[in-house]
Amino acid sequence: YNVWSWFGLHGTVGTGLSLGQKVQPRMMLGAGISIGNKNALTVDFGSIGGYVDRVSKNADFIKNYVEKPEVLINELKFSSFWSVGYIFKF
Repeated sequence: YNVWSWFGLHGTVGTGLSLGQKVQPRMMLGAGISIGNKNALTVDFGSIGGYVDRVSKNADFIKNYVEKPEVLINELKFSSFWSVGYIFKF
């Protein structure tokens, strides 16, 4: 949406990947502004969510175990993001 010829507002929706030991999908939703006539500088902000591995609150690291216990749990977590970009208009 163009407020003025050089200033615009936009929404962002996208997917992403975490690149840890286990690749996991992410979903992003946000909004931003663009500044420029022919080409534009963009600033976006929003929320990113996905499943992450966390250490269980019941994990006991002092106790000796016969077999390796499963201490990681998979939980849905949301956080914020921001980005800076550039739009090339043809």
